Amino acid sequence: MIKNIQRLKQFGIFQDYINTGTTGFGKYNLFYGWNGSGKSTLSSLFLCIENHTSSDKFPLAEFTVNVDGSSTLTQANINEADLNIYTFNHDFIDENISWNAVVKSILLVDKEKIVEREKLEQLKRQQQTDTETHSKEAQIIVKLEGDISKFGTNSARHMKASLQSIDTTDSYYLNYNKTKFEKFISNNFDVTKTDAPIFDDSKIIELINAAKPDQKIPVTFNLWGKGEDKRGRYLLFGR
Repeated sequence: MIKNIQRLKQFGIFQDYINTGTTGFGKYNLFYGWNGSGKSTLSSLFLCIENHTSSDKFPLAEFTVNVDGSSTLTQANINEADLNIYTFNHDFIDENISWNAVVKSILLVDKEKIVEREKLEQLKRQQQTDTETHSKEAQIIVKLEGDISKFGTNSARHMKASLQSIDTTDSYYLNYNKTKFEKFISNNFDVTKTDAPIFDDSKIIELINAAKPDQKIPVTFNLWGKGEDKRGRYLLFGR
C-alpha cells in the first residue's frame, strides 16, 4: 500500500513538490480541487506505478513514493514495482477504450480486443474492395467470353461462305460451324498464341483462289439441221 508521495519534480504542474507533513493515504482517498490543480497529473503517477515505467508525458520527471514496509519507489526503480494498482483516467481511456462508431452498443475495454477489432474492420474493408474488384473482373470475363463466342460464329460463317463454290462431296466444310472452328483452334492453340499472322493477305488470296474451281470456256453449238432416226428419236445436228 502507498503511504504517501514524498516528492514530485518536473511532473506536470508539480515542478518541485516536497511532502512537508501531508497526511498519509488511507484505505479510501478522495482527491478534489480546481481544474488544473493536478488531480489528473497525480493519476498519471499511479499509472506509472501500474505499468512499471516512467511517464511518457514527463520524460525528465523525478518522483519518490513511500510504500508500506519502508520501501521507496522512484523513477530509477519503477520497473521493480510490484504493487497491485489499476488506474482509470484519460490515459487509460485513450489506450484501452474504443469508441469506434462501427461497434454499435459495444464498448471494448481491452487493449488486445481493440487491436483485434481494428484488424477485423480492416479485413472487412479489404474484403469489400476485393469483392468489388472480383465483380468487375467477372463482368470483363463474361464480355470477353461473349466476344470469343461471337468471333467463333462469325469466323465459321465466313469459312463456310468462302467454300460454297467448291464442287466437293466433303460435307465437313460445307457444314462448317462454330464447334468445328473452336475444335480447330484448340488443336492448333500454340500457333494462335502469337499476334503475328500465319499468312499474309496475298497468301490468303492465293489459297482462296486455289480452292475455287477453274472456269472453263463455255461450249456453244451452231445448229444446222434436225431429224429423226429409224426409231423415231429426235436428233439435232450441229458443230
